[in-house]
Order: sequence, then C-alpha cells, then structure tokens
Amino acid sequence: MNLTKVLFDATDKLPLSGLLYNPDTKTDKVVIFIHGIHSNCLKKKDDVFGEELTNNNVAYFTFNNRGANTVTKINGKFYGAAYEDPKECIYDIDGAIDEMKSRGFTKIHILGHSLGSSKVLYWYKNAKEHNVETVGFLSLVDMNGITRAMLGQKYDIMMQKLMGMAPETLIPPEALENISILPLSVKTFKNIFVDEDFNLISYIPGNVNVTNIDNIKEPVFIRFATINEFLIDTAPNTVQIIMSKLNKNNIDISYIDNADHSYHGREKELIDGYIRFICGR
Repeated sequence: MNLTKVLFDATDKLPLSGLLYNPDTKTDKVVIFIHGIHSNCLKKKDDVFGEELTNNNVAYFTFNNRGANTVTKINGKFYGAAYEDPKECIYDIDGAIDEMKSRGFTKIHILGHSLGSSKVLYWYKNAKEHNVETVGFLSLVDMNGITRAMLGQKYDIMMQKLMGMAPETLIPPEALENISILPLSVKTFKNIFVDEDFNLISYIPGNVNVTNIDNIKEPVFIRFATINEFLIDTAPNTVQIIMSKLNKNNIDISYIDNADHSYHGREKELIDGYIRFICGR
C-alpha cells in the first residue's frame, strides 16, 4: 500500500485535501469516504479502512470536506462544522469523484458516515449524475427526528429562540442538549437539523419515510451501531422498520452489536462486511 496526499478542488472551486490509499497492484476500483460532523480524514478508522480495502485491491480516498473540524477559514470565508452549509456537499462529492476519475479510477463506490451519510443521500437525490457502483451509509441519522426526540418539549422553544438570532451566531453546545458536542452557528444548525430539504429520511414511529433510499438504483449498504447511536428506536428495530418500508432487493442492511456510533474498536469488522458487499458484485 502507498499513501498519497491529494490536493483538489470542489466543483465550486473550493480547495480541499485528502489522502489516497492505493494498493500495490494497479486497480480501477476506489471507495470515496464522506466523514461526519466535526470530523476529518485523519482518524484511526481511515487507516483501518485504507489497509483492509487496499489488501483487497481497492483504493480508498478520504478527504476533508468543507465541514471538516470545527472552524476552517478558506479564502477569507469561514467553513468547518460550525459554519458549513451541508447542501454544498454536492460540490465536494462531485469534486472528489472528478479527481478520482482523473486518476484512472472507473469503478467508484461512495460511502458516508453519520452526517456524511446524510450528505451522500442529499447528493444522490440532487446531483446531475452519479457514476458510482454502490452507495453506502454508516449510521444514517434522521437529523430532524433525533433533534425532536432529544429536545422533546424544548424543541419549539429552541426554534422560537433561533428565529430571533443572527444566522452567524454560535450556539454553545450546552444549549444543544448533546446534539452537538461543539458549537454550531444558527444557520448551520437549522440547515442540518431542521431543513426538510436536507433531511431526506425519517425514522419517526408512524411517520417512517425511506423513499429516497428506495429511489437509489445502485446496490446500497447500510450499517448501524447499538451503543449511543443517534436513533429514536433501537438499531434492530430501526433495521426492521426500514426493511418493511423498502421495495429494494439490492440492499445489505444490518447493525453491529455492541458498537458505538463511531465504531471504535469495531472498524475492521465494519469494513470487512463492506468489502464483502462491494467485492462480491
């Protein structure tokens, strides 16, 4: 395996950077990974994923999207998790795909984690073209549903407060009731956790909606964890509910017992299941 730093542009010309894990033998297959909120491409998970994928002659590209870390200043403008517009993920994902194509990869698999999964789903629905072999979601969160569940009666009170606040105002984490461990701007909080145009899935009992997964033509991989997972119901029940609503046949959906939302210590088990999914096709 060899590791290469990649500098590239999103399709709106925002400069981004990432790491490309390449197997020793030339391959036309690559997995593009979209990380979650407050995260980056320098996690242990990335090294485990990179090692296991390259061992199976699949390249792995993970990059810092415009929501990387908490605050990032690029070309004089604030980005990062506190200030990003998640809908701009289309530019990041399309840019990453274009970069991998320019490097000779023709079989591209897209995989997201947490907010990264929400971005992948939004990208799939709104992008002009896809050109991917499979679509993968790790811990796909119903952002609006979990916010309502965690805030309870405080939800409407918070929404009223946000209406009177400037979009760039930072909301302290203690006011977010553990929804985010770090501050988020009012605009970003609304875009991620409230905006119905971005929230394309619902696990709310009695109002389950997984139509946007059903509409994915390519094979789909979905995994959840069972510890501190951001779900309204348990992971086993959520999997059953999703399956009962789907018409897709080309889907691999399950959960990893005793794994947490970030799959700490279970990274190899997670990626090995994913490798069986993409390499068995």
